[in-house]
Amino acid sequence: MFLVAVLGEVPDPASCLLDIYRVLRPQGLLSLTEQPGDPDFFPLPDARKLVEGVGFRFEKVYGGGKNYTASFRK
Repeated sequence: MFLVAVLGEVPDPASCLLDIYRVLRPQGLLSLTEQPGDPDFFPLPDARKLVEGVGFRFEKVYGGGKNYTASFRK
């Protein structure tokens, strides 16, 4: 599953991620992308803490700062 600039837009990001975790197949991949200029930008450290908190394992990040794609495995 691929989310671009989504976590900052939903009212309850943790609940959103729990639902994604529930429906994603075993060993499925979740990729989050954030880009500069988004007023609801979700910083990587915050995203990582939230995503790992619902059970995903961090795999890799491409880019950094305000332009990144982070991959997590179920």
